[in-house]
Amino acid sequence: MSTVIVFLVSIAVLLNNLSASNATAIITPSQELSSTNRPESNTHDPESCDHKTTTHGQMTKEQLLIEIERLLAEPSEKPQRNACDSLPCRNGGSCKPNGTTGYRCECPPYTTGENCEVGLRCTLTSCSNNADCFVDNHQINCVCKSGFATDDQGDCTVKIRQAHVWGEPHYTTFDGLQYDYQGTCPYTLTKPCNNDIDPYFSIRAQNKVYNFDKRVSVVTWVELTIYGHTFKVHENLTLIVDGTIVSVPYQSFIPGDDKWKVKAEMSSGQMRITTPEHIEISFEPNTLYVTVPEDLVSGSGRLCGLFGDVDNKCENDLRGVMNNLFGIPTGNCIWPIDGPIAMVAEKFGDDWIDDFENGACIPGSILKNSSLPCSPDEYMAAKKMCQAIEEAKSGKGIFAKCVSLGAQLDELFNGCSYDVCADPALRCAALTAFVHKCQKAIPGTRLSGWRESLSCPLVCPANQSYSECVSGCQPTCANTTTKAVCDKPCIEGCVCSYGTVLDGTGLNCIPQEHCGCIDKTNGNYYEAGSIWMNADCTKTYKCLEFGNMIDKDVTCGERTTCSTDHLGHVCTCQSASAGNCMTPEEIIAANDKYHVCDCKI
Repeated sequence: MSTVIVFLVSIAVLLNNLSASNATAIITPSQELSSTNRPESNTHDPESCDHKTTTHGQMTKEQLLIEIERLLAEPSEKPQRNACDSLPCRNGGSCKPNGTTGYRCECPPYTTGENCEVGLRCTLTSCSNNADCFVDNHQINCVCKSGFATDDQGDCTVKIRQAHVWGEPHYTTFDGLQYDYQGTCPYTLTKPCNNDIDPYFSIRAQNKVYNFDKRVSVVTWVELTIYGHTFKVHENLTLIVDGTIVSVPYQSFIPGDDKWKVKAEMSSGQMRITTPEHIEISFEPNTLYVTVPEDLVSGSGRLCGLFGDVDNKCENDLRGVMNNLFGIPTGNCIWPIDGPIAMVAEKFGDDWIDDFENGACIPGSILKNSSLPCSPDEYMAAKKMCQAIEEAKSGKGIFAKCVSLGAQLDELFNGCSYDVCADPALRCAALTAFVHKCQKAIPGTRLSGWRESLSCPLVCPANQSYSECVSGCQPTCANTTTKAVCDKPCIEGCVCSYGTVLDGTGLNCIPQEHCGCIDKTNGNYYEAGSIWMNADCTKTYKCLEFGNMIDKDVTCGERTTCSTDHLGHVCTCQSASAGNCMTPEEIIAANDKYHVCDCKI
């Protein structure tokens, strides 16, 4: 086709030259443009130049130009070159056409850049001391080693202690004592025993009955109270702050202080709530981790609750509300899970119940009996179903990479066996908890093929696909860019598909153009369509499409209070007053009204 175009352009140039000579060229379609057969000037009378007719098979100059334009407008017979034909993707990247002329590169996890042109690797200076470095998800990952957290400069210098609850439920205290507790009344996990820890905080939780016939339960919510605010996470990973459901990421401030006091975000399918003091909660269904800083809380008898204190002695962790010791474990810090002595742990847990819910909940000493939740034969079968964890102890099998967990493998194997004994359907949940524990403890560990090998498929929601190593720093509506360095471990699970990011729940992936708004006064994220008031009830905002916002200056009016309810901050009439106040939605709709309440004595 290119040869034809050159030919036609040559004719067009020639015709222009002829036109300059005030002549008309007559060419038959069969004639060729050659050195021996070139169109010559017409010798007709110049006044005949406007003559439009030709003999049969011939065209005037004007007709020929029209034909040339038509031919030039026709699509090429040769297909248009694909943008990927130039092989733009480097370092093993795969090129995918994007539109008619564009492309995008699907890059290997150890590269970054639009064309995968930057190869990533860990060096001696990539991370700080006490950090493990690995490359994955197109970023350097620097994860603090067990027992450390990052300081304000991002270095792993802060010494921490961690306790956790998992399965049906199995507890490990800050000092390493392992025991089970099944009660379903709200209880205290940890809090200062006295007023010598600043800031004062408390962490509570509640279990729910999983199978009453088997007399077992699972954690259903956890709650942190600090700085006068309460942060509660339910098993569906909904975050509730002071009774109001909020989107993530979320930051809490104290009026007059521009430094955040509590931060909440989703990371690899887990809700993480942290404070500047390094008090942290990490919660996912059936698994809860609580972290505290050693320098703030260490010392015998300074922390109380089901997680004990921080004094490197597991022997005194079963201490009750009145400082009474319910029992002393053997040297291996493992409390029996069956038999009469197992009930001691249930009585200890019951001692920390802080709300009996008018009899609606069940204390552990009533829910649990002293025997295993299955027969001896069923328990042996349950152990076989958890055999993959047992094999890891000797560095074998699908979980061989987890061998460095050491003594924790016994705890995880016993917990898995107990849960499967209670209900074989819990096998995959127990194995998933084990995998996540391994990946947290050994950053960058990919346990390839374990779900297929052990028949534990994971079905991902729309716009997501399974990954063996989901970044702990996934792009979100609040921060759509990929971090160059991530400080959180990767955990297997579901990752957003290309072109989508995590929404305000931290669970769903949506196109970036469907994202909501960032309130610049506090950095918090709101979904499109959200309406809210600021903390002192002087402004009302609405999030529109494409991240646009509108706001309205308002005043609550006389005899009013700015308070919070399930909607967030709202204006209300004082207790001694009667009247009505508009909701944030009504405020936005009332374009000409700026006084929110009409309160009368």
